[in-house]
Amino acid sequence: MSYLEAEIDESLENLGIQSRKLAPKNLDILITSLGNVFFCESANPLDPIQLRVNRTEYKPDFWQEVSKNIESDQLIFVVFDTSYRAWEIASPQHLERILSDTTGYPFWVTDMSFRFLIYVDDHNCVSWAYP
Repeated sequence: MSYLEAEIDESLENLGIQSRKLAPKNLDILITSLGNVFFCESANPLDPIQLRVNRTEYKPDFWQEVSKNIESDQLIFVVFDTSYRAWEIASPQHLERILSDTTGYPFWVTDMSFRFLIYVDDHNCVSWAYP
């Protein structure tokens, strides 16, 4: 288990937030699907440079305002440290609590219907992509 995965798992447990961590096979399917919908053809998996961005903004407090910016439920939260990890999270409010309880790191978030993909980098740049 990687440090970031352990930190997020611990946060989920401490906050009492129900989630489902994606198994490696399901994670591979997710990454392929996100690539097909939101990224340039033949891009590296989840490469932010290859994301077909519709809107970008500098937003240092995005992690504190997730529930104001995301109106969908049934989110998928993706991070990368030694490899990709992903969790299904019930609501933007839960994601906001997780982000408030853990150290800063780049992350992606989408919903189960892939209506959007948000990438937040470690310089507070928020990129929004839509199918």
